[in-house]
Amino acid sequence: MKNGRENCYARRNRSNAFSDLTEVKTRPVCVISSDVYNKSGGDFVCIPLTTVDKVNFHNLLLSSEDLLVSRVDRLSWLRTDKLFSAHVSLIEGKLGSITKMTLKKAKENIMTKVL
Repeated sequence: MKNGRENCYARRNRSNAFSDLTEVKTRPVCVISSDVYNKSGGDFVCIPLTTVDKVNFHNLLLSSEDLLVSRVDRLSWLRTDKLFSAHVSLIEGKLGSITKMTLKKAKENIMTKVL
């Protein structure tokens, strides 16, 4: 984490589903693992972003106040119930950054609502 921000990236996925890696499709994610972790093994721990309006117990709405810098142009949610790892080779580029407080909320969602 640099300057109190976590980064949102585009991830190369191979299908419409985040867990299926059979066809190529780019999907946005938020990388929540630390820089130390990311550099140590070549994998990132990610939360997928969705623009599908599925307001539920697990999703965390991203408002304009939650985004420091962003190329995400639609209302989006963090799917905190869908954590996964992605190899660095699947990351295509940076879309933006979320605030430190948003990262804290995402981790709280994971710890209290998912685990």
